[in-house]
Amino acid sequence: MQQRLPSLVDEPIAFAHRGARAHAPENTISAFQLALKLGANGL
Repeated sequence: MQQRLPSLVDEPIAFAHRGARAHAPENTISAFQLALKLGANGL
């Protein structure tokens, strides 16, 4: 049986560097909160 690499099995980790800047002004609390609400794993 072929073994899959862990990096191909786990979901990718998404970081919102400046928040959800497409939807709110970047580097603001509202952008960070929205990024987390949209599924970012970290900021």
